[in-house]
Amino acid sequence: TIKLKRMLIKLKYYGMEFNIDVNIDGTNPKLKKSIDITRVNAAKMIRQFIKQKYPKQFKSWVKSESYSGGSSINVNLCNFDGTPIDEAIYDEIETFSKSLKAGWFNGMIDSYEYNESSKSDIGTLINMYTKFVFVSNEALWGSKEYEIRKQAEA
Repeated sequence: TIKLKRMLIKLKYYGMEFNIDVNIDGTNPKLKKSIDITRVNAAKMIRQFIKQKYPKQFKSWVKSESYSGGSSINVNLCNFDGTPIDEAIYDEIETFSKSLKAGWFNGMIDSYEYNESSKSDIGTLINMYTKFVFVSNEALWGSKEYEIRKQAEA
């Protein structure tokens, strides 16, 4: 039997360095030819991306969930008063977040189609496993920022 052990690695992707946990099967992790990015690791990478690029500039929530048909990540972004963040920043975060999904749903054939493996900045193959990524430029429902925004609109 293969004994897997968990190891923290630094992954260079999208021009940045990310710390993620991966399962190593006893081989040298530096020789590993591919890395699997689960929904948990993808959510961690999104949080790290936001923290590195935009430290404490706005509020963000990144939540992942798993269900019988796959998995998803929901990202909510807003200013501290509940208003939407700058559109250019939102677009950059959305582009990065969606680069971590496994593929897309093709409604024409009613089937999910998987992307080819991505590559890290140093050429390691990266297999994405999150089926859906949703990014919203609004406060998370029920949050303090959501309530502040609703009070301002009233």
